[in-house]
Amino acid sequence: MAAHLTCARAEGTSSVAYSRREIGAMERTRASPRVAAPVTAELMAHALREAVKFLLFVRQQMPSSYDELRTALLDTVGADAMGLQEDGQEDGQEDDTVSPGSSKVSGKRKRVTSVERAATKLFREIESMVGCLTPELLEAHRPERVALFLGSTPNRPKEMFVFELNSVQRNGYTPWVQSPEATRVVGNAGRRLVRECLPAVAQCPPGATTKAFLMFKAKSTTHDGTTKQPSNGFLPKRGFEPNTKHTTVSAEFDVGVKGDDDVGTVNAPSEKNSDSESIWFQCQTAVKGLKTLKGVVGL
Repeated sequence: MAAHLTCARAEGTSSVAYSRREIGAMERTRASPRVAAPVTAELMAHALREAVKFLLFVRQQMPSSYDELRTALLDTVGADAMGLQEDGQEDGQEDDTVSPGSSKVSGKRKRVTSVERAATKLFREIESMVGCLTPELLEAHRPERVALFLGSTPNRPKEMFVFELNSVQRNGYTPWVQSPEATRVVGNAGRRLVRECLPAVAQCPPGATTKAFLMFKAKSTTHDGTTKQPSNGFLPKRGFEPNTKHTTVSAEFDVGVKGDDDVGTVNAPSEKNSDSESIWFQCQTAVKGLKTLKGVVGL
């Protein structure tokens, strides 16, 4: 509930248009967030990763923000236990100061608690899942939709958050050119997408801790009819369509390019490619939500 109230308090900080309606027991919201041009695959992948982490927090899959969780675990269990590379540590270099059941904090060996182990498991699952949203995936598959399903199974989700990407990739992604300015724009893209999705998400009723599944929908074949190879971390689910009979929340975000008026509105869904040619792909890593992090130092 706290996360929902935090989200609701922030409502109004974005000017992006959104609509809301109830269909039976389902709460439906739709918004049209914008990202800055030029849209590179790096920019879009980063923005989607940030949006997924934001949704996991405000929809009660983790009781703290991703950044708060990361900072607290770095201070308690350390980067090695989190699956992160220590600052200044080279690839392949092992840290022999930390054992699986302990962490080194302020130079002293410390026994890791059960709550810290659960929090570390949650962090590693999130890192693994969002890490599958790569620029290479967007370039290779050109997903029409990227979705986060919440529920015991993706087949019958309780909540659905779908990012429509047809508008941003209509003319393909702009090639990435490394520069300080490009890096700054990418960083801003994540914050902008979260900010513009927030009003629509704030209208959703409080969620419940469950499991989170990352999906994307894309063409299964290339232009010449060759079957596309699954990207690392995702498996194709031919014939899959979510059963929404028991879905209580459905939020759709028609992502467009800032300054581009030739896009759909919140009252008219964006044009989609033929669903008969597209299939869903599911991330092999699912996130099991955690209700509390009480006992983790710093949270």
